[in-house]
Amino acid sequence: MELQNTQIIEFKSKWQRLLSLSLAASLAMALTACGGGGGGQNLSGIESQPQLQGQVMDGYIQGATVCLDLNDNGACDANEPSTVSGVNGAYTLSYNNSVSLSGLSILANVPVGAIDQDAGQPVYTAYQMRTAAQAPAVVTPLTTLAAYEMKTSSATWAQATQAVSQHFSGDAAAIDLSQNYVAQGNAAVNRLARGVASALQTSALNGDAPAAILTVAYATQIQMPFIQQQLLAAPVMSSSHHNDYLLPINQP
Repeated sequence: MELQNTQIIEFKSKWQRLLSLSLAASLAMALTACGGGGGGQNLSGIESQPQLQGQVMDGYIQGATVCLDLNDNGACDANEPSTVSGVNGAYTLSYNNSVSLSGLSILANVPVGAIDQDAGQPVYTAYQMRTAAQAPAVVTPLTTLAAYEMKTSSATWAQATQAVSQHFSGDAAAIDLSQNYVAQGNAAVNRLARGVASALQTSALNGDAPAAILTVAYATQIQMPFIQQQLLAAPVMSSSHHNDYLLPINQP
């Protein structure tokens, strides 16, 4: 009888050890499957994603939808990295590190009601701004023209920015399109950008294609003597700010 009890106890002990080993193996497999047990490996893909950061501005634009246009269709699609610009027009886009930025654009869709912080009032007519994904620091009316120069010709980004500067100033190097002209207090470039923004709004209302957008923007004759004479001077902007946007119907 004692021998039988001893055999039962040994059987139970072996069974418990086997059960413990089985549970431990199952737990290890579950952790591996979900990325656990490795210092948060399931988060490392997100944390290691490259980012594009910059500011949307005419004056700083708060409330614009910013996206990386992966399929180059000129729209922010649901499957594309996107965000909304915040204070001082700041935005950050995270994208898959397998994506090549070559030839891609960053779009900034400015809706009615977005706030131009310089003017201190909402935007009345929706429009779109762009920049090349390789130059994300600022998205402005002037980078928009450079982006359209690239789309309508075989120009590189450097050549496109030079073409815009040449058109408005007569000097391919006079206007640095990567400049944060708001932060640097460059009144001449800020005034130029606001005039181009108005032309972009007109083109948006007309549904113009890229070539037509360039024609409208370049036909506005914004390259007035004030702009030509002061582009390199970078005068400090005054506290008063003239609104060059298209205004709603019947508003003075």
